[in-house]
Amino acid sequence: MKYSRLLPGLFMIILAGIAGLVELVCICCESI
Repeated sequence: MKYSRLLPGLFMIILAGIAGLVELVCICCESI
């Protein structure tokens, strides 16, 4: 049952990481 409590946190971290990468790509594309 402990894993079910950790999964939401992991998903949030993964989503935050993906969002950060997308923002970096957009910034790089705009700067070019």
